[in-house]
Amino acid sequence: GGAATAVSPALFPVGASDGLIAQVAGSPSSRQLAIAASGSSAPPVLYVGGLDGRGRVLRRGTVIDGPAWSPDGRLVVFTTGVGPSGNRNEARVVDRDGTTA
Repeated sequence: GGAATAVSPALFPVGASDGLIAQVAGSPSSRQLAIAASGSSAPPVLYVGGLDGRGRVLRRGTVIDGPAWSPDGRLVVFTTGVGPSGNRNEARVVDRDGTTA
């Protein structure tokens, strides 16, 4: 493995002190990570970033589970709660730049 890369707290505002729960998926090219994370004091986020430490939050407040990459690395799949109380999960797909696929 290589050196660890820090992720900017401004882009990824959920930290270990928040009781961080995260799921990480590496892209097929191994150049990007998709991270679904939540903490006790921050809304859930879906973050995609490069190994250079730069990235962006694609979704905030809706991610429940995931993520997974499409085989070509263009799309990210995750599940989100829907319905009046978020009690039903649906799969969602977004482009790696955050646009709805």
